[in-house]
Amino acid sequence: MYRNKSFLAIIPARGGSKSIPKKNLKKLGNKKLIEWTIQSAQKSKYIDRLILSSDDKEIIKVAHKLNCEVPFKRPKKISSDKSTTVEVISHAILNITESYDFVIVLQPTSPFRNHGHIDGAIKKLIKTKSKSLVSVKKIHTPVELIYRINKKNIIKPILKNNNKTNRQDYETFYMLNGAIYIINSMLYKSNQSLIANETIPYIMDDKSSIDIDTPNDLKTANFLLDKKK
Repeated sequence: MYRNKSFLAIIPARGGSKSIPKKNLKKLGNKKLIEWTIQSAQKSKYIDRLILSSDDKEIIKVAHKLNCEVPFKRPKKISSDKSTTVEVISHAILNITESYDFVIVLQPTSPFRNHGHIDGAIKKLIKTKSKSLVSVKKIHTPVELIYRINKKNIIKPILKNNNKTNRQDYETFYMLNGAIYIINSMLYKSNQSLIANETIPYIMDDKSSIDIDTPNDLKTANFLLDKKK
């Protein structure tokens, strides 16, 4: 709890993955990928309740070993690669009896997001009196330098009226890094979305923003861990 506001954290971790089979159980350093997020959430000072949503017996077993609550087994119908995060979070909220002021979603594919980031995001959300927050990272390639190729095989700039020539004139853009989503519970129920009209950003650095989606991402994360050692 922070400033009389309660927080429910949900870790969505399904067993299947096309890019990396059994991705959430792969080793990163000396821990399974799912362990990184569970342990970071458990260290948070402000999370009131942490639950894991999974369809996979082995992932659930790992969670139980770490004393992470698993109040239900996620149904197969919302555990495919076509299932949305919204479906998973809505199912989780419906299957617990208690209510909380805010819902936090922590995806296990962001292992370098730690408890400091989680608590920092919570504090920013409440201090700014916001109802929705999402973590982002800076895009280092200026959007002005991004082009699309049309059907005639001609390149066209993403931005219209792109006449800037000096790099320092480029606007700074950000992208979602998938590490932290926080939204007011009532707002979520009415919008059925993790991002609202007035969502504020929580900016994270590149390393903390690493998202494990491909085998190369996992290699990069392990390389950074070894380098740190």
